[in-house]
Amino acid sequence: MARSKLFTDPVELQKKIDSYFEFKKTDFDYKFDVVKSGIEAGKELQIKVQRPVFIHDFCVYCGILVGQFNYYKKQYEEKKDSIIEKIDNSEELTANEQCLVLLARVYDKISGEIITAGLTNRVDPGLAKVLTGLQDTVNIQQNISINALPVTISNNIIDLTDAEFTVLDKE
Repeated sequence: MARSKLFTDPVELQKKIDSYFEFKKTDFDYKFDVVKSGIEAGKELQIKVQRPVFIHDFCVYCGILVGQFNYYKKQYEEKKDSIIEKIDNSEELTANEQCLVLLARVYDKISGEIITAGLTNRVDPGLAKVLTGLQDTVNIQQNISINALPVTISNNIIDLTDAEFTVLDKE
């Protein structure tokens, strides 16, 4: 059974998107801190901070489920090559394709804002990585030839003459 299309009118969807980002400009919360030194040391401060944007927040604002948003994101990923080709050739997109492009732009904008919030510590950097799918480590595999033993790594001399090595799968 095919899913019903929640977003069929790109003009209405654009209005909802614009309304969400306009609302977020005035969506504040408060954090609390304490004066660390000086005459007022120990005094509690209430600091107004703008709440960051999140996909979950956008979905609640639009009245949809995160799973529905992810469904549209998946649809865009499956069709993006043909959509980009149409855009490059100045061909008109269908209303559905226009909605998919708008939601892809929302995803990109929110991801960028989350990354910025993580870099500026407005959002926990670990949370920002999870929410944007970024990884903390990169797995790099390469062949290394050691011609001189011992070797120096990070200013530490390591004697590898009698070291045991494990060969990893080359998949």
